[in-house]
Amino acid sequence: KKETPIHYHTFNKHLGHRKKIKGKGRYPVKEAKLVKKTLKTAIANATLKGLQKEKLAITTATANKQHTYPRYKKYWVGPIIIGFGKQALYSNYTTAILEIILKEV
Repeated sequence: KKETPIHYHTFNKHLGHRKKIKGKGRYPVKEAKLVKKTLKTAIANATLKGLQKEKLAITTATANKQHTYPRYKKYWVGPIIIGFGKQALYSNYTTAILEIILKEV
């Protein structure tokens, strides 16, 4: 759901102004899904190790950028698309590591 926008301090070129945060921001829907999925996995791992689900608290949550792999189509595109050959269909595939550490309080 797009309820509360997140204020972006960096990488905020061409972003719209949001009234709720009084500045530039975005609704990170895909990122929120990944964090929710990782948090569910961390809770399941903690309960499997014998910790109580109700007493868990997040101690650290980090996201680190990993490798970037170049991706492009390896064939002639044709004169219809603007650009020449591989330039028109070039895109990067970036990976990241999301880490959530839970502790029993």
